Amino acid sequence: MKSLVVFGGDIDGRVAPYRDPAFLAALTGLGIELTIVDLGGVGDPDAGRRCEVENVAWTRLDPAGWADPAGRADPAGRADPAGRLGEIRRAVGADVVLTIGPAPALAPAWSVRDVPILHVVVAGGPVMSGVGLLDPCRRVRPSLSSIRGHVARRASRRVAAVLGSNRADIAGHLDLGFFPSARFSAITGIPVGARAELPPPAERGSAPALSLGYFNPEHTPASWNFVKAALRDASDRGCEVIVAPDPGVDTGLRRRSDRIRILAEADASRLVTGIDVLLVPFADDVFAQPIGMAAASGRLIVAPDFGICAELLDYGRRGMLFRNGDQLDLRRKLSDAMTMAAGQSPFRFDAAAEIIAAYGPEACAQRFLAAHEQALALHRAPPPAIRSAVPA
Repeated sequence: MKSLVVFGGDIDGRVAPYRDPAFLAALTGLGIELTIVDLGGVGDPDAGRRCEVENVAWTRLDPAGWADPAGRADPAGRADPAGRLGEIRRAVGADVVLTIGPAPALAPAWSVRDVPILHVVVAGGPVMSGVGLLDPCRRVRPSLSSIRGHVARRASRRVAAVLGSNRADIAGHLDLGFFPSARFSAITGIPVGARAELPPPAERGSAPALSLGYFNPEHTPASWNFVKAALRDASDRGCEVIVAPDPGVDTGLRRRSDRIRILAEADASRLVTGIDVLLVPFADDVFAQPIGMAAASGRLIVAPDFGICAELLDYGRRGMLFRNGDQLDLRRKLSDAMTMAAGQSPFRFDAAAEIIAAYGPEACAQRFLAAHEQALALHRAPPPAIRSAVPA
């Protein structure tokens, strides 16, 4: 089976796991021949050249023209990514098109004909402000994001199957009117690749000195206001608070305590190495990798009961969940988690083996293969016979 994989939008923590060499190697190991295309708008211009997987072709499309991995310009100088994608699909003989990324960035890929199209939704795709239905009765000039969302919504009628890391994100896209003709949806998970390579939390005596890690690569004033009271509670009870990366706002905590440490880089592995409890503030695919690292190394995880966080933590069986968006419940659950971690026999969620089994590259690749096979079978099946409602 041959699959044309199209990435759109920025390559961030939501999309990067699907570009991991281990996951791509697992797909090729199952017999899927991959041709990968980066659409224009990919944040890292060299991201498409970093594949270290054998037998995977990787190219890049830009609105101003197309360039191959060696940097040679397209002789025709085409500025039509949709037409060029169709040419690539026919040239490689792809049986299936798989698109991954924010929906508004992938409308050109959904114009490819004659093959089933599968789309992997990501948190923060069209489920964001400004992507609403265009109202022709309004005299307000529509925003560019609204126009792009409307164009993508119309183009999404060609998508045959919707895949995602969790039910909430798929439902959010469907509620906005995307993928009205999809024949099925599937929870494929997100390849976390958790590995128990980090050292375990230090053994503690009768006077524990706990450390709490707060990781958010997309700090905003609103997100900081949501968690700062909980971080202040932890600091007041003598815990060290490690924040990564620098939130870039006046935290107010540094003036109150010397137990606040801020890491400049958004390095989840470095953060997880030195903490006992990991705080995940929001349900977003960007937190999947940090959760996997923390679980693999025996850290206690506090996360919202929604989206990918709930899926990874099995709705509270592998971690402690607070009500999504509830600041007061976050403070309660974080206090409980710190109390558990400070005990002589700390409570540990035995989650590492389960997350690796359910969300490792091989497990996710198996689910992607099943989705490919189902979409291809539905595409090749003869149309159902139409029976007359009028008796003969």
